[in-house]
Amino acid sequence: SDLMENNDLYCGEQYDRLMEQNPEQTKAVYFYYGVNDYADWFNIEYAKRLLSDIRRKLPDSPVYVLKVLPFSTQYANAKNMNKQVAAYNKALEKYCSADDMLIFIDASAPVVTKYGNLKSSYTKDGLHLTKTACKKWWTAVQEEVEKHR
Repeated sequence: SDLMENNDLYCGEQYDRLMEQNPEQTKAVYFYYGVNDYADWFNIEYAKRLLSDIRRKLPDSPVYVLKVLPFSTQYANAKNMNKQVAAYNKALEKYCSADDMLIFIDASAPVVTKYGNLKSSYTKDGLHLTKTACKKWWTAVQEEVEKHR
């Protein structure tokens, strides 16, 4: 079934809503703290704090931590930004490896080039996915999550 249609998904601004939810009603959490949050320069410590809070509140719910997607080459300063994205993802994956309920999910393959950039044809601004790309990425997320159930 389509997870986007059958579950509540929370954006960063809805974090408080997630934390107020009844733990028994939460089967899983999908965590994507990424490119829209880059004003914090991919602050891994803040991401760890959010994940720690989620785990404390929802100890029996798996947290699928989604790999942050890179920028496309059309984005200004993409090369430097993608180095930061890669370092952030590496630290995030390492953090997840210490907790069986934090599952790092890499679903980037359908939307990323062999050079590690977001495919330019899948974005209009070098950052945000088009509808087509979003569908491909979300399908890959679902497939990766199923491998961990």
